[in-house]
Amino acid sequence: MGKNYLDRVFDFLETKNKNFRNLRKFGKYSFFSVVATITDIIILFILTEFIGIYYLLSVKISYVGGMLVAFFGNKKYTFDKNKKKNLHKFIDFVIISVIDLMLNIILIKILTEYFSVWYIFSKIIVVFIIFIAKYYTHKKIAFNN
Repeated sequence: MGKNYLDRVFDFLETKNKNFRNLRKFGKYSFFSVVATITDIIILFILTEFIGIYYLLSVKISYVGGMLVAFFGNKKYTFDKNKKKNLHKFIDFVIISVIDLMLNIILIKILTEYFSVWYIFSKIIVVFIIFIAKYYTHKKIAFNN
């Protein structure tokens, strides 16, 4: 089976700069994190603004949508070399994500209610704050790389 588009892009970049190889996994993880975050924020906005759900409940629901996008994208394209069973990968990923979700809720609530930051901006700020730690825990625990 041929390589996917994302792998071909990274292969091309590696031919131009050998040091890029070290950033390949992080780059792929970042790509799927951006896609997952966009999914999460769109769902959050729709649930809160159009359906009228309280924003902290919307954060929980939308997080699940983003988490699924991140898991399946990263499982297939970023950390796929692992022999660990898919169910075990998913369970590890969910455990890490539940901890991340609790941090998300706490930090979003603090930013929104105590610092009067719009809940969407609060979400974006929190994503940046937690991103690196989440990458390493997913890499080392969920996908055991």
